[in-house]
Amino acid sequence: LPYLQRMGVEVLDERPYEVDLADGTRIWLYDFGLYHRGVASGVVTTATEQLKVLFQDAFGAVWSGQAESDGFNGLVVSAGLQWRQAMVLRAYVKYMRQASTTFSQEYMEESLAAHVELVRLLIRLFETRFDPSFSGDREGTADQLSTDVRDGLDAVSSLDQDRIIRSLLSLINATHRTNYYQPGEDGGPKSYVSFKLDPAAVPDLPLPRPKFEIRSIRHGSRVFICGSAPLREAGSAGPTVVRTSAPRSWGWSRPRRSRTPSSSLWAPRAVSSRSDYPTQP
Repeated sequence: LPYLQRMGVEVLDERPYEVDLADGTRIWLYDFGLYHRGVASGVVTTATEQLKVLFQDAFGAVWSGQAESDGFNGLVVSAGLQWRQAMVLRAYVKYMRQASTTFSQEYMEESLAAHVELVRLLIRLFETRFDPSFSGDREGTADQLSTDVRDGLDAVSSLDQDRIIRSLLSLINATHRTNYYQPGEDGGPKSYVSFKLDPAAVPDLPLPRPKFEIRSIRHGSRVFICGSAPLREAGSAGPTVVRTSAPRSWGWSRPRRSRTPSSSLWAPRAVSSRSDYPTQP
């Protein structure tokens, strides 16, 4: 039931059926009656058959552990997204959370659900910039989509929600590359998605900012790893700063802050040998 409810539907009834198969195996089938306010009111314009496929694929991904069960899955119905498209927004929001945004993930989920047209534009922008099969003026189309998002923000009455959507727009435009479209060894999508970001193009990131950052998120888990390149350009004067972070369950500590008269640097915990690093993939 929580899986279904986090996909934005209300469960009205549940009817269990006991079935005896020909080989003597007994199974149970559960028939749920579902209600979605947007579908019932006609606000959701996705065709019924298409919506059926999107919903079933998303529920199957959550059930099998490929996707997390959270409010982003509600965008599958309300915005007509595929579950992996919703995962892109989830990854960027988790990046914002690690960057010390003041908004909770639940509030950011609600903000996106309230502005599905802007959500669709953000996903189109991401696909325009990185889909290898895109044909046409990639740069011009991306610029127009960015302009459309900014124009659409004029109708967002909440300043907080405006800031959230504007931050997502900045993150997508600050992304240099991604493995989102690379197939795995089995030919299907990889079990994780990575983005290479230009922190200098993200206004809300705290200082100091590294030269580049690579962020990864695994399907169906909350593991979120970040690694950063040196803060300074190669060959330039000044200290080299490296920021790293990982889940606390892996035994890594948050970097301690050390101050110098002229700057504040992030100093990672010293490690004496390779064995001090976490062994999880």
